[in-house]
Amino acid sequence: MRDYHRQVKELHRWEIILARRPAYNAFVRQTFRLPFGHKDFGKVVTVKLQSSSYLPEGGHKRGFDLDQGWVVALAARDATETEIALFVAREAKGRAQRGEVV
Repeated sequence: MRDYHRQVKELHRWEIILARRPAYNAFVRQTFRLPFGHKDFGKVVTVKLQSSSYLPEGGHKRGFDLDQGWVVALAARDATETEIALFVAREAKGRAQRGEVV
């Protein structure tokens, strides 16, 4: 039980807001870079937990782009070497398709 609590405590947490309700566990097992403003900004992580709730108003006061919408709370672990390699390769492919310098 202690190992589980230590693992949960070590997760990176952040929130995003969406105009439409996200699908159940739509972000789980997806790999992302941590957003600007997070203490480990740019670090590659894999989402483990997702929860959402509707925010009827006051989104701007909480620092979101939208005033109302679905607030999605995400918790992620550090990505493994394999996940990082795949993520970086997909990022490079996307940049090449957009004509950006890789």
